[in-house]
Amino acid sequence: MITGREPNIIRCMDPAQRELALADERKAIARREKMEQRLFSSWLKLQRGHGHLWFINPQANKASTIEPGHPDYTIFLKRGRVVLIEMKVEGGKLSPEQEQATLVLETLDHPVHICWSHVGAINVVQLYMSVDQPSAKTANFLMEKENQ
Repeated sequence: MITGREPNIIRCMDPAQRELALADERKAIARREKMEQRLFSSWLKLQRGHGHLWFINPQANKASTIEPGHPDYTIFLKRGRVVLIEMKVEGGKLSPEQEQATLVLETLDHPVHICWSHVGAINVVQLYMSVDQPSAKTANFLMEKENQ
């Protein structure tokens, strides 16, 4: 099946067509990511309503005062735990600022979970909510599970 996204097809296009095809692909990725974030935010709001957590997710349509590259979600749980989640969808990638922020936060022992769907993000939060003392082993397990 030809989707139009195969590397050889893209390379064979003239530069103007190539740029249009790539721009359309970036827009489609952004739309899918926005939908996944909406679904995850809805679930987080339900959990907040039950008193299970508090979260911060800057609005994408407004200028943010949060440091560039900061993960999409900062989620505060009971017993002083914080979960950091960056949402991406297939075809998405971290910006240089996001890569730098992830490196700094992980150096400070705050793992950043890259989640490829709202279901994966919910699973990460639920696991942290169910574990008394999350450890590096738990964080590694979550990362491996999300990458499957």
